[in-house]
Amino acid sequence: MKKNYIFLLSLSLLLVLSSCAVSEKEKIIDSTEGAKEDVVETTAKVIPILETVNKMSEEQINYDSKNTFTYTGDNEYLKVICDEMVNRAKDFYASEEENIVNVPAPLVVKTDDSDKNDIKVWGDFWSYGYAPDGSIFVMKNGGSYPGCYHLKEEDGNVSFVRFDVAEDGARNWDSLVEICEGDENLAKEIYAIPDKDNDKTRAEFIKMYARDNGLNISGYKDFGWPVVLFPEIHDAEFAYNFYKFYMDEVREEDYLNNLQERLTNLKEKYMTTSLIKELDDRTKDLGADAVISAQDVIDLMFESLYADDYGKGEVVVHFEKSSADDDVVSARLKIKNDGGKKVIESITIE
Repeated sequence: MKKNYIFLLSLSLLLVLSSCAVSEKEKIIDSTEGAKEDVVETTAKVIPILETVNKMSEEQINYDSKNTFTYTGDNEYLKVICDEMVNRAKDFYASEEENIVNVPAPLVVKTDDSDKNDIKVWGDFWSYGYAPDGSIFVMKNGGSYPGCYHLKEEDGNVSFVRFDVAEDGARNWDSLVEICEGDENLAKEIYAIPDKDNDKTRAEFIKMYARDNGLNISGYKDFGWPVVLFPEIHDAEFAYNFYKFYMDEVREEDYLNNLQERLTNLKEKYMTTSLIKELDDRTKDLGADAVISAQDVIDLMFESLYADDYGKGEVVVHFEKSSADDDVVSARLKIKNDGGKKVIESITIE
């Protein structure tokens, strides 16, 4: 009887303890669930939209073509050369009324300043006229001027003397060799300047103009070539401009009659190889362009386009395909830095 009593007492005590344990466990679960909700709210606050880029932000770049380019680097020779190049451009290219600004790109190959009365600077001196399309400088005119600038320096001041430029037509090569004082190797070097050097100089001088005039310039675009986006821009700006100019290429389907080649060039410039293959396969399955989830591009897509930056390379690009409330595309992009430039490694349509 004593054993049974002890057993019953032990059993009762165990049930009480179990009840308490269950009660405490329920409290813990309730508390944890509440904590999870707090964590979700906290997480949402920790990862806000860092930046939104849209047409409105494009229109606020404060561009004025009357603000001409001035070289503000530390090379006195280039300062004089650029001033003269900008003055020359006024005679050859568009006026201020056409909303175009000239930004030179002097590609210097050799400098001889042993005689301060005749300082010689040889190279290929490019002149570009740009007009803004949003935050992108679109080239409207331009030209290459291989030759030699003659300068002089007196009392520490450098001034322009003359510019000897190679002739057009049949005398082009011979005249350049003469300008190079018979040095054919120098003439060959001028004509063999790599495109990457040209691209680097153009970007450097556009950024100089943008910085000196308080402009937000994201890159530049040449007729028939993919947009060049500067690596320093924010991810949202990068994604917005990529989509804007991708749509522009699709809309101009008959332009130069090489749509697929132009789209391929743009994708190869700013996408990983694996993503390009994935998108090509997805395009075949969809029967529509997988980048924009559409077959055609309409004005509404440009007007409604904007990009939200969530940080750490996560950007969501939004645009409307029609006036229907539910016909909105949201493309989630993962962007990474690859060798000093931004590339897209994934696109998910949500």
